[in-house]
Amino acid sequence: MIPNDKKKRRARMQRLSQAHFSGAGRDAAPQLQEDDLFAEAFRRSSHPIGITDLETGICLEINDAWLATLGARRDEVIGKTTVMWEIWPDPQDRAKFIDRLKSEGSVQNLDVSMRMKSGGLRQFLISTDLITLRGKPCLLTIGHDITERKRNVTARVETQNALHEREERSDQVIRLAHFGIVDHDHRTGKVYWSPVMREIYGVRPDEPASMEGYIQLIHPEDREAVVTAIKQAHDPSGDDLFSLEHRLLYPHGGVRWVSFRSWTLFDNDGSERRPARTLGAMIDITRRKHAEEALRMSERQFASFMDNLHGFAWIKDAEGRYLYVNRLFEESALNGLDWKEKTARDL
Repeated sequence: MIPNDKKKRRARMQRLSQAHFSGAGRDAAPQLQEDDLFAEAFRRSSHPIGITDLETGICLEINDAWLATLGARRDEVIGKTTVMWEIWPDPQDRAKFIDRLKSEGSVQNLDVSMRMKSGGLRQFLISTDLITLRGKPCLLTIGHDITERKRNVTARVETQNALHEREERSDQVIRLAHFGIVDHDHRTGKVYWSPVMREIYGVRPDEPASMEGYIQLIHPEDREAVVTAIKQAHDPSGDDLFSLEHRLLYPHGGVRWVSFRSWTLFDNDGSERRPARTLGAMIDITRRKHAEEALRMSERQFASFMDNLHGFAWIKDAEGRYLYVNRLFEESALNGLDWKEKTARDL
């Protein structure tokens, strides 16, 4: 004797196998000839297989492998929508998936997360075809649970990251060949200074690298601003990038300007987010700073000369808007008017 639930399931599978299936964007497939064979293959497959209505997401049929993976009974799934079940952690992901399926007709080996009855998430590779079942568009989906494989891959990646840490540092040096490099591992406290960085900051090759030592190399008048910027860059709730220009004060009294930029990598997310590693690059900008100061001095000299003329002087752009006026013109003719970027007609 066959139990009633198995009779019902077999009858339902036979009805499904007698329907016509057609792939979207391809020639219609012939009607299945081996009804019982299709039903048995569907039921006995070790891979989760399900059929759902395209528009509503209602589950029309599901095999035992899917039920075992979900941890659910057949009556809890059949006739229910994927939204009710919250199988897709983000409903928008299903909407995007449906749009892609309608466009392409099928999706193969898509890596997705799905929620089980217990509430936990598992990772699947799913392949889905757009089919026609009794005149209605439906989805035929086959899944492959790769949760454990993903975990093993993650472990291997972490091991590889540790093994290639020195190679990664070398890559950074090559990429920024003309910059000094600092590498701070927050987990171990180890700090690395590249030879160029030591040359810029005036540090001997045998001097131990440390964050405290780096701070002491900064000009006393700029030190507080740099320390504040570093704290902000390491704050898990803030921005992980910062760029700053500061001075260095050498023991012999010389001063150099440096442009320093760093980025911080973090472990974990949310309240567990912690700084893991900070990579920084710096370049000597002393010449640029001297040129900027010379330009400012020239501008001050120009302004002093113009303001002491015994006559009106001004500069306009091509549209006749005032860009500069000397003191005598402003005080005598303009009489306190807001003249900037305005024409004589405006005034």
